[in-house]
Amino acid sequence: MPRKATIYLDTSIPNALIQEPDERKEITSRLFSQILPNYEVFISELVLAEIRATPDTGLRNQLVELVSQFQVLSISSDAEALSREYLKYLKIPERDALHVAIASVEGINYLVNLEYAAHCQRANKKDC
Repeated sequence: MPRKATIYLDTSIPNALIQEPDERKEITSRLFSQILPNYEVFISELVLAEIRATPDTGLRNQLVELVSQFQVLSISSDAEALSREYLKYLKIPERDALHVAIASVEGINYLVNLEYAAHCQRANKKDC
């Protein structure tokens, strides 16, 4: 049996399912119910750290439970180094560069992030 393609979810995805406006919640709900079952799904230690930093205990517990079904990737020194390289050329937040780097270093096929378009709108579009 062929191996499933891999997909990495950054923290914006579980957040969207639980606390975003209805449009994002609906789209993310379809992602979870219709698309993710076809993939081997990963998050990272960075996603877990961002979730653990959520000040609202109830929300934090919901997020932890939601992502507990996914495999967790570590933050390697290679990912940290690649992240620094990305930041030289892209105007995105450091944590987003690290999400991309983790997925890249681990050979993940797809990365899902709901915030990248917003970063491009704020930055000079030629840098995205």
